[in-house]
Amino acid sequence: MAGKHKNENTWLFGHAPVRINEKKANSARERDEILDFLRRQPLALQRADPRVVHAYWDSGALDELKGEEGPAEAHHKHRALIESKLSDAVYSVDRSLAMQNQNPVKVVTSGPEVRAPDPFFAGGKERIEARHPWWNDYRQGPFTVWGHYWRIPIPQLSKDDGLFSGQPLYNALGAGNATCIDYSVGGRFCDRDEGRINGPYTGRLAALRWPERTLVFVDGECQPMVTPKSLPVESAG
Repeated sequence: MAGKHKNENTWLFGHAPVRINEKKANSARERDEILDFLRRQPLALQRADPRVVHAYWDSGALDELKGEEGPAEAHHKHRALIESKLSDAVYSVDRSLAMQNQNPVKVVTSGPEVRAPDPFFAGGKERIEARHPWWNDYRQGPFTVWGHYWRIPIPQLSKDDGLFSGQPLYNALGAGNATCIDYSVGGRFCDRDEGRINGPYTGRLAALRWPERTLVFVDGECQPMVTPKSLPVESAG
């Protein structure tokens, strides 16, 4: 929605060749229809139980976004506000963290970040900021469902930041009142690049059936979401 041309969206903007076996938007009209659809989607769904967000449930950030014209417009507005408050002397890492954590659109759609203990390579560049597993601190509140963080490592993309280390794939997270249902279907193109057009696939598309607390995968497999006995399920109240 911000119109940034990246390696991952050549299929939409047509600024470079698309990947093999990847479908390209047929026309500017189709691209605009896709973008218009995305612009109409809410940034979060708030109910008594459960509530849904793309990456991070931050009540303060979501309150800030009430009444905004749209996510792209809000993103640019808050970015400009943050930039105006940062002096030229602010170190680049601190500037980057401020842009991530203080912009309500950025934080709810891609999560909070912290300074990494050591530089690392990801997404085609060296990084000093690392994702923070916020769900470990989410101890009370309605059940929250989110995506964004890939639960299945994708070796070809070095997609394993250790955030889910030791957590079984079907487990609820935090205090048992939250879970991530991103099972890395975004890495499907790696399977296609290796000739696995019809599987077997590394990542899978998943949905959470509620209130049954059942994970349903695109191939029809169903798995009960497991809440460890040591983690009490918080009530919606």
